[in-house]
Amino acid sequence: MPAIPLLRDKWRQFAEYQRYLRHLQSLTQHTTSLKIKNLFTVELEYRQRAIRLRGRPYKIIVDPCNICSLGCVLCPAGMNELERPRKMMKLDTFRAVLDILKPYAFEVSLHNWGEPLANPHIYEMISYAQANNVGTNLSTTLCSATAEDLDEIIRSGLEYLVVSLNGASAEAYNAYMPRGDFRQALENLSTLVRRRKELGSRLPFIEWQFLVMRPNQHEMPEAVKMARRIGVDRLRFSSAGVPWGKFDDRALAEAWMTSNPKYWRFNPLKLDHQPFLLDQPCFYLFRSITVNPDGRVSPCCGLYHEQYDFGDLLTEGLDDLWNNQLYRSARECFARRPTSGKPDTVCATCRVFRHSWES
Repeated sequence: MPAIPLLRDKWRQFAEYQRYLRHLQSLTQHTTSLKIKNLFTVELEYRQRAIRLRGRPYKIIVDPCNICSLGCVLCPAGMNELERPRKMMKLDTFRAVLDILKPYAFEVSLHNWGEPLANPHIYEMISYAQANNVGTNLSTTLCSATAEDLDEIIRSGLEYLVVSLNGASAEAYNAYMPRGDFRQALENLSTLVRRRKELGSRLPFIEWQFLVMRPNQHEMPEAVKMARRIGVDRLRFSSAGVPWGKFDDRALAEAWMTSNPKYWRFNPLKLDHQPFLLDQPCFYLFRSITVNPDGRVSPCCGLYHEQYDFGDLLTEGLDDLWNNQLYRSARECFARRPTSGKPDTVCATCRVFRHSWES
């Protein structure tokens, strides 16, 4: 292989692994002896494909608000197909969730299906997590952020901020997010970078996330120029995907999935040639826990149906929930010794990860 293409390929691989650096930072900054012991237990059990676990989740995904009005075309919330009540997480609920999980957690992601900045307690949630030795990251569109929001983001102690800005022009941006405000989002991003410097803070680390799709793929070079001009810490081009329940919608995939194969990680058209998107067992069932605004737990952050929840963290407690029948049945899908039939759980129908009977 010629030298220049080889170097470009190596750089792309490095850029893909850069996104894991924020998790490593949380691990080193928010560690305890118990957390380290639990981390090794979890990773060992993941490799063993255990069903009943001694380890506990060390990554928390909390949805502080599953409400959003921007109409993103590939988002269940934007498509009005979020099959659970729309609500804000109460501050007391968040504190109760964190108190249960903080002995094991290195970080909490404060986002999933909605706009987290819409929750009036979001900065108190960030501060509470930081005060309890749990790292924080958050994803936002910045469309509706006020000047006060931008300063609060900085002062709250938030460690990592992902700004979802899927385009370098209003035309491409609004093709995916019809009710978004490209100019306002871009202005807020620039102001946030400037205010961080004026306030003398090194936090949060600011990442511009650009989901590569057919309508915006031609704007990637311009996004690079804009990111350098604004001064964000990282511009990350990432793979888009369709909602979990839309994998068989070929028209939707063909209209939105990029023609660039570098960003086909979650392209459902790959399922024409293989039974799964990712050639690995599910890690969510071992490493992380996804908590909805009311305290109910989903098996992963990709499932948006209340009927598929695995329980309620606040009423069941972590120990009982983490090894209940649903979790054990789900892990059987990835056990080293395949079961005689598919386990009775929604995870048996998942087409993202490789099941044991597909190995």
